Amino acid sequence: MDPSQGIIDSLQHLFDPLLDPIFGIFLHIGPTFTILILSIVITLISVLIHKRFTDQQAFKRIKEESVEIRKQLKETSKTDPDKAVELNKKLMESSMVQMKGMWKPMIISMLPLLILFGWLIFNVGNLPIQPNQEFTTSVIFKEPGNGTITIELPNGIELLDSATKNIEPTKIGFWAFKTDRGVAQWKLKGESGLYELKYTYKGITYNKDVLITEEYKYVRPQITIKDSDILNIKIDNKTLKILGLHWLLAYIIITFILNSLFRKLFKVH
Repeated sequence: MDPSQGIIDSLQHLFDPLLDPIFGIFLHIGPTFTILILSIVITLISVLIHKRFTDQQAFKRIKEESVEIRKQLKETSKTDPDKAVELNKKLMESSMVQMKGMWKPMIISMLPLLILFGWLIFNVGNLPIQPNQEFTTSVIFKEPGNGTITIELPNGIELLDSATKNIEPTKIGFWAFKTDRGVAQWKLKGESGLYELKYTYKGITYNKDVLITEEYKYVRPQITIKDSDILNIKIDNKTLKILGLHWLLAYIIITFILNSLFRKLFKVH
């Protein structure tokens, strides 16, 4: 398992009992509204911590000096190259001072932001599986390879194709970063409930939970398998989209806008 993923998982299990009653109520209104609320909370925390733990007067002075230096650079870049070099050096020094001053608030804000964002990923980023809705489950292998893998289902889950599947070659990743893997996939549907699916490969059985419900709930869609030919096992929940955008892209856009608004509102430099 990736170390950073393990950290997020640990924080999730530790803080979910606290965060679920607070933010879970918004899921009854809708995941889009929940993302908006958490975007406001996360951005507000980040901006206020930045203001509290930075020298705002120094940041303001550096910002004003940088504006003036850029103005001088524009005027002297062609007429006085030596002065332009000196001004560029001053601009870089100012930037380094500003970056150094940002380390403390970044470190302080990391834990609460990681906790909140982790809750968002595991509770809002995917759509739940509805009763009698067709869905798929996949086992991803580290290498394309050959062989078969078998799934065993509990009562309440219906298999829509064969239980034993060949491991097929596939490519996983984005653009030029795609990696050759192996995959086996099954089509399923079922009634409301929490179920345990069992996958048997080379005599070893691996388990993965799936939640089927009319509520906005789901268990973690993907688990990583350690010390095995299997890379991960996942339930292929559909990804939440907001106005046609992936929820994470929508979240980034919302927080970018909120960050600008909160900085102006609280006069943060």
